[in-house]
Amino acid sequence: DDNPADEGDSDHLERDQQPVETRAPNLGNIGVESPLTREELLDWLWDFATKNKCEEDPKYDRIPFGMVGFPNVGKSSVINVLMGNAKFAHGVVRVAVAAQPGKTKHFQTLLLPDREKMLLCDCPGLVFPSFVSNTADLIAAGVYPIAQMRDPFPVVNLLCRRIPRQVLNAHYGIQIPMP
Repeated sequence: DDNPADEGDSDHLERDQQPVETRAPNLGNIGVESPLTREELLDWLWDFATKNKCEEDPKYDRIPFGMVGFPNVGKSSVINVLMGNAKFAHGVVRVAVAAQPGKTKHFQTLLLPDREKMLLCDCPGLVFPSFVSNTADLIAAGVYPIAQMRDPFPVVNLLCRRIPRQVLNAHYGIQIPMP
């Protein structure tokens, strides 16, 4: 690869040539303190699955890897990166993404073209009732579409309880009166 932009960036090249275990020994923070490339993440997922004796899906003869979490946090975007798809690529399988929560409606399975034993699974966002007590929490967390909000006052009240008055005053250049 004769990319002149890479010349002189020996720290980056050396870091990328180190095994993942050497670069990020803290498994709790893998990919956080030292971001992984697509290949490194796929290798890490495969190593995890084999070390933990994950079973293949009999329908596909592949080990499934799923994305689970709150709505609109990037699950489908990660799937697209792992599939090796660019935003405007043609002729490749890609899952749809949107700025508003709720774009992914169904469980989807995707076969990785360059990993014959890996299966990616994308699912709609999940809301865990034990973490959310009301609609205001859902809206403030970006889980519930703001366009569907009927009453803004519970959300404003929640934000005012969570964010100190001084922070709001300084950030917005306003003076919120004392109650």
